[in-house]
Amino acid sequence: MTVAGSALTVAPLRYILRPGTAYAAVCGPGSSCRSGYSAMCCTVAGDNKGPPGSFPGGWWKADSSSLCGGAARYYIDCNMECGQDCGCHCASGSCDERKVCCNQFRYGQCHQEIECYGPIACRVVSCDPPWMFDATCTQDVLVDNSTAEHSAPCLPGWPPPPPPPTSPPPTQPPPPLKGVEDLVTDLLKQLGLGPKPPGP
Repeated sequence: MTVAGSALTVAPLRYILRPGTAYAAVCGPGSSCRSGYSAMCCTVAGDNKGPPGSFPGGWWKADSSSLCGGAARYYIDCNMECGQDCGCHCASGSCDERKVCCNQFRYGQCHQEIECYGPIACRVVSCDPPWMFDATCTQDVLVDNSTAEHSAPCLPGWPPPPPPPTSPPPTQPPPPLKGVEDLVTDLLKQLGLGPKPPGP
């Protein structure tokens, strides 16, 4: 029930209109090992960050991702350090069965001071550009929009939009303007010339 609820929250139309399991709806397309994509780091390491012995090696973005509220979604490849061998295998435990430590590749916008690198261990995902939280990443943009809906059950869904601001209370209308007769009466009262109440 929890996974089905996540599917309805993260990908409601995909879950309802397309055949498949709730897990598949959460993980999006290309979630099998044979797809060739690298697994999410939260699937591999339990958190949305690179595992020990890895470093951010580069990134790309996918525009118009529903998982980032229709904005761009950023994927940061975490490469193993040079000489680290984590053994090529498929992720397991959820629908995110993508590859782990198989793709010997690097986009190269992050940690350019590191020349030697190992395979991609996994991917970190963010709705914020990587250079905003990792100063080693440049702003050189690479795009793969086919990955816009890639995800995993361990990744948080896009939060709902904040409620609209409350309207300020209506202002009270100004008192009606007095007529000439009322103004004259008030002036006479101030001068002590107004009508006096009748005596006993």
